[in-house]
Amino acid sequence: MMRSSSPIVLTFFVLCSLLSQGAFGQEPSQTAPSNLVGEWKMVDLEVYQAGGKSWDESAVDWRVIITEQSGGMLKGTVTYQSATYKGHDGVAETSGREIAVLGTISWSGDEVKLVTIGEADGSVYRGRIVDPQTIEWVMHEAGEHGWIGRAIAARQ
Repeated sequence: MMRSSSPIVLTFFVLCSLLSQGAFGQEPSQTAPSNLVGEWKMVDLEVYQAGGKSWDESAVDWRVIITEQSGGMLKGTVTYQSATYKGHDGVAETSGREIAVLGTISWSGDEVKLVTIGEADGSVYRGRIVDPQTIEWVMHEAGEHGWIGRAIAARQ
């Protein structure tokens, strides 16, 4: 036999469910996106590449350059240049590159994500905006010449 408090408990659970889903006109929390236009140099860098290669900021000048921002949407390039390190562009080894990227800033305003465009084996950069001058990156590229890394980038 069902007790008379069951409809109250059921009503409570339905109400909690509606509140947690924003059913009462609550908008998701949004923060105005940071202005990320500019040059960001990887000042602390660790990268491991397929084949056992590894390098840090002393071996390569690696930068993210955001050239355009419209709200939370980004366009730019990723560049690297090295006298000692050779990366792979999918065709041959190279000591420097400039790669186009598209990106977005999260609705909360504290994360940024970039993807390379025009590349057969695209890279992904996921960042946490620490403050207006610092982004902490975790990045990777899958494929035959895959790599994974992390970096702290400072606005230049």
